[in-house]
Amino acid sequence: MELSENGVQFPLITPAEPDKWPRGIGYRDGFRIIGTPMGFGRSKDAKLRFVASLNERPPKKHERVLMNRTLLAAMDCETRNIDVLAMDFGQTIRLGRMEIELFPAGLGPGSAQLKLSYRNRRILYCGGIRLAKPLASPPSEVPTCDVLLLDVPASPQRPSAPSRAAKDLAAWLEPATRRGPAALLCSSKTAAIDAAWVFRSLPYKIHAARGLYDLLRHSAPFIGGPPHLLRLGSKPVREGVLLVPEESWQKSAHCDRIAGTQIAQVGSTDNATPPVSASFRLGDGEDRAGLVTYIKQTGAAEVVLGRQCDESLLRLLTKSDINAFRVTHPVQIPFPFFSRRQ
Repeated sequence: MELSENGVQFPLITPAEPDKWPRGIGYRDGFRIIGTPMGFGRSKDAKLRFVASLNERPPKKHERVLMNRTLLAAMDCETRNIDVLAMDFGQTIRLGRMEIELFPAGLGPGSAQLKLSYRNRRILYCGGIRLAKPLASPPSEVPTCDVLLLDVPASPQRPSAPSRAAKDLAAWLEPATRRGPAALLCSSKTAAIDAAWVFRSLPYKIHAARGLYDLLRHSAPFIGGPPHLLRLGSKPVREGVLLVPEESWQKSAHCDRIAGTQIAQVGSTDNATPPVSASFRLGDGEDRAGLVTYIKQTGAAEVVLGRQCDESLLRLLTKSDINAFRVTHPVQIPFPFFSRRQ
């Protein structure tokens, strides 16, 4: 019996003894390396899940995860009952017969790509990348690989340069806060981190919703601020800036408390719902064209796209003569299949 994906037949992978060489790539809720405990992103059936950035699903209790040490602190995972294997950039560890190394991804504190090496084969997983010089994290690196696993939604719009968007946000805040508080709706945690970086040298009081307050407090050693951080409570806010997740804005009482004030969006504007007076593309990853540039720089002979990557990215890669394949349902792909395609 064989599995198929988009008309391509894959032989089923038979079970093997523990600690064997990686035998293939599986995908259900996320990628995993068959024959090893390693899984990525949203994968739920991996014994060891790699968490790439703040925007991914936080670890659950009793879960075993691998992440960068800085991301561990920013997520405040020390207080949870989870098993964390923390790594630093530039550090190489052995997991069974594999070597694992992390590289900066430029999407907030501790955001990383994972490179897995065994024999003469290199597999790179990327859950998001920002090639432009970031505000609050080390600049991204582009390691070389043979197989690239990419599972990230790509924006159709080119993200602004972080430094330029930061200047525009600072200029907007000055008139917006003259008569009362202003509100910033953050589309992601990385957008909130970038916004907080802007406030390092500004005199405004920042009233952050509970989740963002905890995130910024734990990330303060890495981003250096903001100096006037307060937790948003039930009392009316009369001055300063409100920092609220965009997804919870309409469901909360925050919008009623500051009716008539200036509201801006920080982060991706692809799915903007509330009316805003300005938008600042902070915390964004690469768009489709940027991902094509990144993929070419890795030198990958095979590119496997997860379900978060849309068909338009696959078409763009095909036009660019990149050997790419997109999975749309649970599938197992053995490594000999890749060898035959090269």
